Amino acid sequence: MRMPDKVRKFELRILTMSRNSEISNNARGAGDAPSLRVEARGGGNAGSIGESPCVLCIDGESQLYSQASGSGKAADMMISASGKMQVVKSRIYSGTQGKGNSGNVTVRAEELLLDGRDRSRKGIKTYTENVGNAGAITVTVQGFLRIANQAGISSYSINRENGKRPPRGTPSIEAIGNAGSVTVQAGSLRIDGVVQEYRKSGIWSHASLYPAPRSLLPRYGSNTGDVKVTVAGLLELVDRAEIYTQTAGLGNAGDVSVRTGSLRMYLTERPRIQGNKLAEIKSIGGKLGGESLPAYDRGKAGNVSVAVDGKLEMRNAVAIRRETFGDIVSSEGDDRAVIVQTGSLLMSGKERIMGGPGNKIDRLYPQIKTTANHSAKQKPGNVMVVVNGTAELNLAEIFSETTSHARPGNISIRAGDLKIQNSKIYSGTPKGKWVDTGNITITVHRQMDLIQGEILSSGGNHPGAITVKAGSLSMNSGTISNDSSGSKNAKGITITLDNTLRLSNQATISTGTKGSGNAGDITIAADMINLSNESRIFSVSNAATSTRGNAGAVIMTSDALRLDRSHIFNTGARPSIEIKLPDQYENSGMSFFRSGGANTVSVTVLGKAEISNGSNIFSSTAWAGNAGPITIKAKELRVDGGRIYGDTAVGMNTVRYKIHPGTHQAFNGKPILDQLLAWEDASSKIDGEKVTITAHGLQFTINSSEAIVATDGVGTLNYVGDNPQVAPGNVPVKVTVAVSESLKLSNGAQIDTSTEGIVGAGEIHLTGRDVWLDNAVIASGATSTSHGQVGGIRIDSNTTELTNGSRIGIQNEAKISDQRLQELTPKEITIRAMNRVRLLGGSKVSTRASGNTDAGHIMFDVGRELSLENSAITTRAQQAQGGQGDGGDITIQFADGWTRLINSQITTSSTAGKGGDIRVHSDILLLNGGIIQANTAQGAKGGDITIDAFIIIPGDQTLRIGDDVRQTSDTNSIVNVIEAHAPPVGEKGVIRAPLDISLSKTLTSVRLDFQNTTKITDNPCRVDRGMAPSSLVQAGRGALPTDVAGIWNGLDSMPGIPREKQFLLPHEGGRVSEVAANNPYTTQSHPLIDTACRAAKYN
Repeated sequence: MRMPDKVRKFELRILTMSRNSEISNNARGAGDAPSLRVEARGGGNAGSIGESPCVLCIDGESQLYSQASGSGKAADMMISASGKMQVVKSRIYSGTQGKGNSGNVTVRAEELLLDGRDRSRKGIKTYTENVGNAGAITVTVQGFLRIANQAGISSYSINRENGKRPPRGTPSIEAIGNAGSVTVQAGSLRIDGVVQEYRKSGIWSHASLYPAPRSLLPRYGSNTGDVKVTVAGLLELVDRAEIYTQTAGLGNAGDVSVRTGSLRMYLTERPRIQGNKLAEIKSIGGKLGGESLPAYDRGKAGNVSVAVDGKLEMRNAVAIRRETFGDIVSSEGDDRAVIVQTGSLLMSGKERIMGGPGNKIDRLYPQIKTTANHSAKQKPGNVMVVVNGTAELNLAEIFSETTSHARPGNISIRAGDLKIQNSKIYSGTPKGKWVDTGNITITVHRQMDLIQGEILSSGGNHPGAITVKAGSLSMNSGTISNDSSGSKNAKGITITLDNTLRLSNQATISTGTKGSGNAGDITIAADMINLSNESRIFSVSNAATSTRGNAGAVIMTSDALRLDRSHIFNTGARPSIEIKLPDQYENSGMSFFRSGGANTVSVTVLGKAEISNGSNIFSSTAWAGNAGPITIKAKELRVDGGRIYGDTAVGMNTVRYKIHPGTHQAFNGKPILDQLLAWEDASSKIDGEKVTITAHGLQFTINSSEAIVATDGVGTLNYVGDNPQVAPGNVPVKVTVAVSESLKLSNGAQIDTSTEGIVGAGEIHLTGRDVWLDNAVIASGATSTSHGQVGGIRIDSNTTELTNGSRIGIQNEAKISDQRLQELTPKEITIRAMNRVRLLGGSKVSTRASGNTDAGHIMFDVGRELSLENSAITTRAQQAQGGQGDGGDITIQFADGWTRLINSQITTSSTAGKGGDIRVHSDILLLNGGIIQANTAQGAKGGDITIDAFIIIPGDQTLRIGDDVRQTSDTNSIVNVIEAHAPPVGEKGVIRAPLDISLSKTLTSVRLDFQNTTKITDNPCRVDRGMAPSSLVQAGRGALPTDVAGIWNGLDSMPGIPREKQFLLPHEGGRVSEVAANNPYTTQSHPLIDTACRAAKYN
């Protein structure tokens, strides 16, 4: 039915349209069509599809429309129903095919059903196919609005006239009109799509271009309007249901805004096409159909905003996204985004095995994302997700990604609680494009869980920063990572927590680089940091041949730290060699792939730190660059079966190699070994079982048996030249551990530095109030492949105790040239203790050289007591292959104290060089099975021994000084020995020691005020410096007055010693008596073994 041109209003109680019926009001020529208003007010009939009664029913390919074909405007249309309205397999629309605009369409109803019955282009729409613009659509439904089976509320534009032009024609129109805006308000809304490609239901504004040769395409226009959907209650998007804006490339897509009480996006069946996304809220810009000139493709995608008062639920292959295809970058930039705000968020996906080769998995993951197509130059935009309550991701993704050279956007997530399980949050470029990536910022007010999930910023040039702020963070097999392969220094990872950081089951926080730019730093601050079951926090350099990017620093601060089978480290990867033998063009070469250096590892713990069960904190480098220092500060540190170390293999490495056989006629078909030896670009030679290839400052050695047939394997690489491109670093790793209270190492724990190459081993410096080693090691070593520079060890404490076979040592296995020997910096072990040092149960402090270097020195600076029981302090140069290294010196000095050896040794020795000197500066030296030796081998000189003590107390057995017979160490020995031995053709060292050890002859008066009982009683061996020791007895001449005897904790009760045998300690006029080394002196000691000072030993 056509309405007369003068009719503007159509009021009915009930309106039913069916069987291709029409109501239209068109504009022809230059005149505008009058407005069309249709109102249905009545009680209603049963709808044609058998659902609840409706008052306005349009069915069976019927149409209610207005259309313009000239320059006039099509009619505005207002359709209203007091009850239910349904449009089934029919259309309400206003359109234009000319220069005039289409009209606006307004629909109001209490309920509304739009059902396309699987026929596209049904529902409510405005459109343009020419220069005119499509009109706006406004739909208001008080109750339930349902859109199903390919129906839609839509506005679109298309240049359909281009399809009628010949391929070599000219554009029919220079510009295409804009699609209109779409506004929908409803009490509740459900959109049901069809799970097939290109069969969608929904709400959209779309500008497209008809496929045509580029010469026929319009040059301007084709913007879309905004799409705004407001739902008071529940909004459901089911299967292929969409709310979107999209432009073909000439114009911009409008914004998409959805506001609802709650939102569900889900599937009722799986998509038939792998990777196909179904229910979506999106904006797409610049997707140009047909062939186009790049200059035309300037359109942008719009913003996508979703606000949900209650719960947002996204299940399976659904998405909220923004995508750009545009290749024209706007001068004002692009800060558009996807923004999701909700009370709570659930994103839950599925995986299905597709079958076929490799059993490919179809990942039905819900996504919130921005993306840029491979040809796009526009940025994909940022992603912002704000959740007032709990956000839960399970098999889901939130990301900004580009497959072009456009920079991915930033990602910001805020939530009350956040759980990420088997899901991914990332900003990056999966194909390794040379781009900067966006920042990722996650803020969680309470608990954040990362379970087998990933948070990644990964790019070819400059990765963005990852920032996490939360109450607590728990990672179970999860990963937070930032990787770079470009020339710029990467941004880092920063994690700030109010409470606990917990990593378990191989969880990882890491940064890395494969380029010349440095990897990002890792900075973590938390109340408690707990790593278990092979979890790791690290930065690594995997830089390639022409690059030297270093790993980033690892900086951690907490109130407490616990590592259990876990690791914190900084490292550079091991190098590799690739040899290409001449091809038919005679191209050849040796490629060297190596990493950059490491960086700082800094751990600060305000309370207690525990490192146990094989856990490690370390910094190492395998070739280029320098390994950074390690600094650990804590109030209390326990290392139980763990390790803290710095390692450098710079200059000589075991590396993997690959050889590409030559195809040149002089090489082709010959064994690999023959080809290597004939290769003129390098110096190659065979020596027994080794083949050595030298080129570009590198020397590469492999077994000749392998070289006959093998094209890949393991060889040894050494730096021998002056080539900056392949030269190694030159700074060793320094390990610093500063503890304000106690430092305990136990059960095989280690703190060590080592070197396998040119760079020396690093220094070790430990400070703590109490340092205790129980079956533990502190060591610095240089291997036989190194240049022999070990690191020094220094321990500063109040007390230091070694038990159960513990060891503090320096080991040097290098055999080096005389020139390099002159370049070595002497290193020593220095132990300073304000109170005491004890070595018990087979413990040892030692330095050893087994090549041709000198053994390091050992120095003790102790306030009160040095005690050895079944233990040793040794330096030894055990030379190989004609080495002439000396034994290191041992120096023991006290402020005010004594030295005790029980079945223990202080020795220096050398098998070829000079035995080291031994100097003991102690008030008292007690020996019970104690041996002090400075020995050497044949033809050399024994070290000198100086015992600068007031008295030597050898116990019940003999003290043998300067014997011709060399004594051997025996933990069960009861012989006391001081000797500087050499073989018959060698030279004995000089021994200087107190000569008279008789206690009864050495009486001395007390040098302190009797009234100062504090000084008298705190140390019965106290003396004024420069005077002999003093001892007090209960009675007798010179004793304390009887009125103070009762409060003095003196020597009136020495266990097992009769009162008549309690003697005074000796005093001599001089400090030191000398005994010539060639005049052995043997004497019987006084029978008193538990002397006054031993009875009052310091606890």
